[in-house]
Amino acid sequence: MWLSAAVAVTAAAATAVTAPACESGSYYIYVGRLYDPQRDCVSDLQGLDIEQGRDPGTGCSPQCLVLSDPDGGVVIYTTTMCGPVPYGVNATGSDPRCSAALKAVQRSDVCLDGGGSTAPVDAAAE
Repeated sequence: MWLSAAVAVTAAAATAVTAPACESGSYYIYVGRLYDPQRDCVSDLQGLDIEQGRDPGTGCSPQCLVLSDPDGGVVIYTTTMCGPVPYGVNATGSDPRCSAALKAVQRSDVCLDGGGSTAPVDAAAE
């Protein structure tokens, strides 16, 4: 359900999450930002999975998430979600790209649709 279905599920899940929780329990959308290693920036928030339980919220220390993609590779996300990470996600921070991804978060470097980003490394160094 990860990457290929995550975008399609996010819109439907947003509706489901706002439905009364008394019917089948509470659910929330686990969110993160996709790291783009070529541009060295992160995306806007994206829904990564639907989790059962109380929404732990954001505001915790940024962490790096390594997820398998449908093609057999891996992609890097960052998140400030509190609480446990979704099943099957590596949150050890041991991937070599995690350091750069977390630095992009630290400088609030969000990838722009037309290319570039909001706080590229060269501009941050000046």
